[in-house]
Amino acid sequence: MCYEVAGEISIVTLVLATIVAILGYVGAFYQLQQTHKRDAQPHKAPDLPPLPTIRLTSTQLMGFDGRRSDGRILVALKGKIYDVSSDISEFGLGGTLNHVAGRDFTLYLIRIMELHGKQVDYIVRWEQILGTNYAMVGYLVDEEGNPKESNCAVHNKHEEHEDMAINRIDKTTETPQKSVVEDV
Repeated sequence: MCYEVAGEISIVTLVLATIVAILGYVGAFYQLQQTHKRDAQPHKAPDLPPLPTIRLTSTQLMGFDGRRSDGRILVALKGKIYDVSSDISEFGLGGTLNHVAGRDFTLYLIRIMELHGKQVDYIVRWEQILGTNYAMVGYLVDEEGNPKESNCAVHNKHEEHEDMAINRIDKTTETPQKSVVEDV
């Protein structure tokens, strides 16, 4: 009789453990499905009022990287500031361009162009993309409030100086051509 009770308890325990395991599996599966549904939905851009024309320093611009309570994201290119808050999937946290959110990414594009041997002018391309798809909301300024010379202009001046130096070197290394006079 004692053996029968122990056998029944073992069977009951086994059945209960199986039911708990099945319920745990179903719960985990449901939770995983909800996570995938949430992740599959595109990030919704915040409904933000339009900005008046603003003037920000690079330090102030860094505060608009999408982490603010309003979620606003600004980027600067060639001294102009653009509101890219509507494109959370690209510029928001985890987005492919999150590293330029809240920054002047002109120098970043210059470095990319240098790596690619300037085959593609990314600055012109991004200027067109930003100007077409996003609102230009202001200007980048220095600490005194003066318009900041764009990194692109600084880069162009640097290139002009390099070109002039190369031209000077070329002119100094040219050897005079010998004229060949034939005796008649």
